[in-house]
Amino acid sequence: MTALDTAATASSSRERSRVPAWISRAWNSVNTLFETRRIELVTVMTALVVMTHSLFTVDDVRTVLVFAALVIPAVRRFGPFWIGVGIFRFFSQVPNHWPSLDNHQHLINWWCLGLGFALMASQSEEAIRRLARIMLGLCFLFATIWKIRSPDFLNGDFFTWTFATDSRLRAFAETFLGLPEGAQRVNGDAQRLLELGAAGGTEPIITGSRLHIAAIITSWYTVVIEGSIAVFYLVPERFRVARWGHWALLVFIVTVYPIAPVVGFALILMTMSVAGLSGSAHGGNRRWVMIASVLFVVLPLFGRFEDLFAAIG
Repeated sequence: MTALDTAATASSSRERSRVPAWISRAWNSVNTLFETRRIELVTVMTALVVMTHSLFTVDDVRTVLVFAALVIPAVRRFGPFWIGVGIFRFFSQVPNHWPSLDNHQHLINWWCLGLGFALMASQSEEAIRRLARIMLGLCFLFATIWKIRSPDFLNGDFFTWTFATDSRLRAFAETFLGLPEGAQRVNGDAQRLLELGAAGGTEPIITGSRLHIAAIITSWYTVVIEGSIAVFYLVPERFRVARWGHWALLVFIVTVYPIAPVVGFALILMTMSVAGLSGSAHGGNRRWVMIASVLFVVLPLFGRFEDLFAAIG
């Protein structure tokens, strides 16, 4: 081998070694973004959820509360602050919104109250972790029990009705499930007649065989995935399956919320999943913190999937 060949080989080796080093430095830089204490990340995420998904009638009060938590670390680490937020949310919602309140609003209230009491514990990080796992497990357990006990859910009637009448699912139902264009408007009229009862009479809704098959598949998929999440979070952590909860939750979010974009629910679930991590922020835990943080930022875009479905159709 000539000296020229030797020099070329050495230069090529340096180029090959330079690429992994560059990738490694970039990866390390990304990792440093997620080295904050878990309690700081969880309280900031909670503050953002409260700010973006509240029904306060006094916007100035909401702004002051949330910005105090975001800007002043001592405030967001102060347990009574979150207890006060939970109580304030509850009493601001009860008078006018209680009958029609979305489920995730209740979950946010309970999470704020629980977070406040956990922050007052002597081992606050462990208390928050246990609180998050228990709340996630019970949330999906009760959801699964309700679905199993509801005959109109397991036979597909619930999702048939939902796909045919829920405006948030209109683009998806028309694009992929064969629902005729404009059918939801007609179905909405039938729904209003049904709500009037005997005084208004009833009319059949427009559906289709493909829509009904999709409704049955969706029903059973929902029971299986939600039941699995409940088991993974409630099983004692000495069992290996307890580590699968976050990944099952990820599957649930990326398969359900693009179609039914209830962003507030997805955001509070992401927040609780980060709070429920055990041990250090290394390895699998750090990967989940990174995934959950990125999802937390992009989840509001899930509401734009309706436009994408409409464009495809």
